Amino acid sequence: MKRKTGFTTSILHADRESVIEHGSLHKPLHLSVAYGYRDARELANVFQGKAQGYAYGRQGNPTAAALEEKVNRMEDGIGTVCFGTGMAAIGAIMLALLRDGDHVVATAFSTRLRRTATRLLSSMQPTAPWSRQASGLKRG
Repeated sequence: MKRKTGFTTSILHADRESVIEHGSLHKPLHLSVAYGYRDARELANVFQGKAQGYAYGRQGNPTAAALEEKVNRMEDGIGTVCFGTGMAAIGAIMLALLRDGDHVVATAFSTRLRRTATRLLSSMQPTAPWSRQASGLKRG
């Protein structure tokens, strides 16, 4: 009979259920951004989604996959996506959710928003089917 473990214990030891990499007890950090393959055909298959693997570290890597698996397990989810940067997350959400005719209203109250997300919104505006509007709110 399998002993029932608590939430924290099951999450902590969950990575032991998958293949152990190089004999490590827990998932190692993978810091590489490039991955090698036997030939260009094998790499092309990974890029085209015809084969499992990693093509470029910012698009996914074993460390991010382990984090996604842990979050998925903790939340009892069906899928999790992690991003390397906040702007990657913002861009992906916008591309996934915004549709023809939608409007994005951005505020000038946040200097971070003004510097990063506003640039993203502006760069996408000429070709995007949705529109961006700056808020008319002013600081008091």
